[in-house]
Amino acid sequence: MRELVNNEDSFADVVFVVGGDGDGDCQECVHAHKAILAGRCEHFAAMFRSGMRESVEREIEIPNVSKTVFLLLMEYIYTDSVAIDVEHAVDLYILADLYGLERLRSICVTVVKRNLSTANAPRILQQAADEDCVILKDISMDFVIANFEKISKTDGIRVVSHELLLEILSNRP
Repeated sequence: MRELVNNEDSFADVVFVVGGDGDGDCQECVHAHKAILAGRCEHFAAMFRSGMRESVEREIEIPNVSKTVFLLLMEYIYTDSVAIDVEHAVDLYILADLYGLERLRSICVTVVKRNLSTANAPRILQQAADEDCVILKDISMDFVIANFEKISKTDGIRVVSHELLLEILSNRP
């Protein structure tokens, strides 16, 4: 099963064109199999039987998603497991939410909880806030507030928006 996830086009019947900004910039192809996707993910099942463009065309564009993160999604769908780096957890959570993969969302939350550090928490907080990921924002916000003395002395705090910084300061004890 792992070789199917390795993005080989053997017997693949759908190609996801990922990355870029939707205008063809920096796009890459990810080969997949409709039967596996539809059998493991209701979103894909509905997409492939909808009669819409995605159900008949071989290529499906997924803009603004990196190939790395999309391959993590495919690995999870194909194998029911995935090793997630905290740096990809927010992006993968967004995809899991979009595709209705509750267990994958839960895995992403666990990865963030276990791997927050004073070095990565500000970036994760800002990304979660930008993407409206309430649960990940709340988790990282609590961490930043609890560790604000250390975090405020690092360069990482510079990625936090003015609005979020005010929220942090107003929620500190």
